[in-house]
Amino acid sequence: MPLNAPTQIQPPNFVSGIGTKLIIEDGVTFTEFAVESIDFDWTVDTDDITHSEANGWATHIAGIKRSTFSMTFVYDLANKPLIAPYRLVPGNTIKAHLVLNGNPTPYDLTPTFSEDFGGPVLLSGFKFSAGPKATATRVSCTGMTSGAFNTPTV
Repeated sequence: MPLNAPTQIQPPNFVSGIGTKLIIEDGVTFTEFAVESIDFDWTVDTDDITHSEANGWATHIAGIKRSTFSMTFVYDLANKPLIAPYRLVPGNTIKAHLVLNGNPTPYDLTPTFSEDFGGPVLLSGFKFSAGPKATATRVSCTGMTSGAFNTPTV
């Protein structure tokens, strides 16, 4: 191949954050919750089990998986986030689906949620600030996973 020959590069298929949705499941219905931003941090504990047979290399095993969750949204008086169907009150556990790129929609008759992170989230914090100079009342809600969490599948 000559040095000047054009190469064909596959364009990336990035996931747009603009299409990310939070869907809250109450066992019967799926309710889409409007958010400004979501942060999801997934980690696993590791245990150092380095031994004499490892030829000088550190050896680790995976332990407990955990994740933390925070989101920011504007308080909506028409759809109060502290009462059903959202129930975003510290101490409550919600069944959440963090859906990437806006698929699937909660209006599917049989949503499969194959492109999401989903499972029980124990809510641990809810804070907001307001005042005479404030614009929209932004709220921050935090939590952590509280049980098995599904991840996207191929």
